[in-house]
Amino acid sequence: MAIGQILSLVRLFGFKRLLQMYRRHEEALPYVRGYCTSAVLWSLLKTGLLDEIRKSGPVDIEEFAEKHHLSPHVLLSICDYLDGIRVLKVTDGKYGLDARGERFMQEPRGLFDLLAGYEEVLFNLLPMLRNEKAFGKEVFRLSDMVAKGSGELGRQLPFPVLQDMIQGHGYGSVMDLGCGDAEFLIILCEQDPKIQCHGFDYDEKAVNVAKEEIQKANMDGRISVFVDDMFDLKKGKSDWPTVDAFTAVDVFHEYLFDGTEKIVALLREMKETFPDTHLLVAEFCKQPHEQLRKRPTAFLEHHLLHNLTNQKILTAGEWEEIFEQAGYAIDEKRIFDMVGHGYYVLR
Repeated sequence: MAIGQILSLVRLFGFKRLLQMYRRHEEALPYVRGYCTSAVLWSLLKTGLLDEIRKSGPVDIEEFAEKHHLSPHVLLSICDYLDGIRVLKVTDGKYGLDARGERFMQEPRGLFDLLAGYEEVLFNLLPMLRNEKAFGKEVFRLSDMVAKGSGELGRQLPFPVLQDMIQGHGYGSVMDLGCGDAEFLIILCEQDPKIQCHGFDYDEKAVNVAKEEIQKANMDGRISVFVDDMFDLKKGKSDWPTVDAFTAVDVFHEYLFDGTEKIVALLREMKETFPDTHLLVAEFCKQPHEQLRKRPTAFLEHHLLHNLTNQKILTAGEWEEIFEQAGYAIDEKRIFDMVGHGYYVLR
């Protein structure tokens, strides 16, 4: 039957044109499917279904929908789609993770959570393009998802590298600037039973997420987090605990859209206010566009989302110029060009 249908189409379009259409659709499909897959995964991550499946095994969709006040029709439609692309699999009427879904819920999980934080930005691309809406006025990131995704991705490289540097320098207490969901601080305490950790973030939602995660990890006595603004050091200094080092993980690049002056001024004030406290910085280092074009890693999407939300990525050399202008000396640095990330111990 399929051969007869193909021959009918060949007579209508010709073999060359038919093959051309097929190949073009196949080439475009990953982009369409990527969008649909991301959108449905966002919904299931936010409702907790994928975490429930990963924790407890296959789930009855109708029971889950009733328990969480969800539409069983919509949920089933989403799950059937994910079964079709082998992210989920149906066994005895229940939905569990397929091998691909298992992989997605491990290292790449942070990519989906982080991208979900930019969902509103992507949805409003056309109004932003037409100057009908602007980021920071009518369009915003979902800060809790950004914090969650950043924490998950941080486990894979930034946190282990910084942890190694902290241990190497023998710091017994640290304070994290822009701590997000406190994932970094939790890891530090898990690996070092003696270290004391503190952190703050200007975003109250992120701090609330951090407090929940700290409780889950049973770290209430060793980690404290609070809402504060690092750009108001004079106000915050008297309330801050004394620490050996400050840490800043992918924080400063968010304030460079209008130039480097704001960050230089902040770091200069930190150096003057806390002259004996070291500063450990982990930051994205811009990769040349031609390098990304040759090997289009996830940093293409990273650069796009940061550009759209008025964040700026600098080269390693530009970061070092900022540190020098602020009066800091580089005690140690590690640059990983292949992933566009740099690490510094400043004193």
